[in-house]
Amino acid sequence: MNAPTRAYASKRMLDRRRKVLAATRAVMAEFGLDGFTMRQIADRAGVATATLFNNFQSREALVSQAVLDAFSVSREDGATDKPESFEALEAYVRWTAREIIALDRYVDAVVAAYFSRAVPNPIRDILKHEAEAPYIHFLGWLDGKDMLRPATDIEFVAHTISSHIFAQMHAWSIGEIANPDLSGALVEGVMSIVRGQLARSQ
Repeated sequence: MNAPTRAYASKRMLDRRRKVLAATRAVMAEFGLDGFTMRQIADRAGVATATLFNNFQSREALVSQAVLDAFSVSREDGATDKPESFEALEAYVRWTAREIIALDRYVDAVVAAYFSRAVPNPIRDILKHEAEAPYIHFLGWLDGKDMLRPATDIEFVAHTISSHIFAQMHAWSIGEIANPDLSGALVEGVMSIVRGQLARSQ
């Protein structure tokens, strides 16, 4: 997952943005995804409610950005969100596991947003897009090398991978997967799904 960025004119504005996003995550963790208002976020961040709307346009956009911002730290160990080798894919999945653990108390709200049955659901749409994009890229790379089975539906496979990861996030959040085991569980699941799409000659 890769949080989008926008230019800010000053360090003060950047610091205020970070404070708003942190306040949003804190309120979200405390009250759940649907249990808070923009006014509560504004009060927690120490800004006017109008400031939130001016900078983020809507509650859904603010919540989505707050979640994505939690995934915005620099990647280490060669992790990239555009993997073009199995090694790069594994590095990205392991990075994802570290970020899930770092999310900690926000995970329940993120998982709830992803699996919400509400329609329309702009928060889920953003999470889904960001979660699937690296796998669409990787599967496209495989397809360009004729390594996938004929007529593989790349977007469907990427969605299957994304849903698996969010399901594992839930399992981790309720204690079914321990911190040291999360990375391996994600890698095993993702690689199993990908291997199932490889052409027989691979």
